[in-house]
Amino acid sequence: MRSLIFFILLFAWVSACAPSQKHRKRNQRAYPTDQLVQKQKRSSKPSKPTPRNRNPVLRRSVKASFLPTILNEQDKTLMILINAGKYLVGKKKLSPRGTLVKNKVPFTNLAAFYIDRTEITVIQFRKYQPDYDEKPYTGGKDCPNCPAMGINWIQASKYCRWAGKRLPREEEWEAAARGVTNFSYPWGEVFLPHRSNLLGEEDG
Repeated sequence: MRSLIFFILLFAWVSACAPSQKHRKRNQRAYPTDQLVQKQKRSSKPSKPTPRNRNPVLRRSVKASFLPTILNEQDKTLMILINAGKYLVGKKKLSPRGTLVKNKVPFTNLAAFYIDRTEITVIQFRKYQPDYDEKPYTGGKDCPNCPAMGINWIQASKYCRWAGKRLPREEEWEAAARGVTNFSYPWGEVFLPHRSNLLGEEDG
């Protein structure tokens, strides 16, 4: 009799501790089982990768605000800005009167660039090549402010690289010399003998 009573009490205690079906469903919602987690993973759509935070300013093409003149830090030369635009370059045909035939002149578009305002002087070139001697070209006289003479293309190119520059291209030379006026002559459309040094007797 005592064994029967003990068994009944034990069964009632186990039944009271076991969760009901309602409680089991609520627990599954609050704490999903491993099988439920795997099912949710399979049914859920793959999320798109989050794009990296890119700075839009760095991706834009920034227009440089060019100064009219700059001073080169290496050789202290003054450089002037040649604005971007369409320039007359290349071969040109002159009329019998010595003026340009406008409809037969080639034009080309050039990007903005800087060019030295004057030639590289002896004293500037000596910063790159200390043993440079100008006397063979000046009649044996010291002339530190004279243009560096007797410099070949390779030497000039190496100097430019040393100074953080480069030699200008042919069309850049023409654009810098002619400008945007496209005159037949530097001073205008009419030839003036007294404005030119045809014989090369004096510095122009």
